[in-house]
Amino acid sequence: MSTLGKNTPQSAELLGFVERVEKVNGEVKDLQTDRAAIFAEAKSKGFSTRQMRRLIKVRAMKPHDHQEDEAEYDVYAHAAGLATEPPLLRYMAKAGTDTAVRDQVIEAMKGFVPPHGKGEITITMEGKPVRLARNKAGDVELLDVKRPLPLNGKPQPPRPRRSKPDVPDVDEDGAEMLGRDYAKANRPVIDNPFPYGDDRRARFDRGWRKENGGDGMGPEED
Repeated sequence: MSTLGKNTPQSAELLGFVERVEKVNGEVKDLQTDRAAIFAEAKSKGFSTRQMRRLIKVRAMKPHDHQEDEAEYDVYAHAAGLATEPPLLRYMAKAGTDTAVRDQVIEAMKGFVPPHGKGEITITMEGKPVRLARNKAGDVELLDVKRPLPLNGKPQPPRPRRSKPDVPDVDEDGAEMLGRDYAKANRPVIDNPFPYGDDRRARFDRGWRKENGGDGMGPEED
């Protein structure tokens, strides 16, 4: 900026931006200190801060992403000799009753796909066939069933991302139902729209756990 110089309107505006960033940096430092104090308090009461950090990471993940991450770890752990039972055996045993392991079975089956041009593997669960085949580069390609076009014959544009909604105007029962809806939509439990201190926040978590089968924080209430 050619007009930027000492004691000019532009220099004052620049200084304003700098001071605003410095203020935010100070707030971030204070928050980091508060976070460290929370971990220190938990550690003094006998809790493992390492496991707490892991829980925090998992709770921030979408349930499907967490399942894929666990499946991939099982494959690597078995390959490294840290697990005696092949993960595929566990997944196949559960596949008949737990549809949530579908993606885990697919991931485990990739290692059995023959070389390019030698064959392929098709898996059908819950009426959804998936074909696994290797390309010329040796990578496994996953071809799912194509979704049909809408009635007008035109594909729909992707939905724009929505900003975080305001606190929903529902009672505690409505908050629990909303938690179930979030779990069905594969949204993480930390997307809870109710603020801390609001009784509806706990009811939302309860609904999410009931629908998803838990959130890693202990057994579900009756």
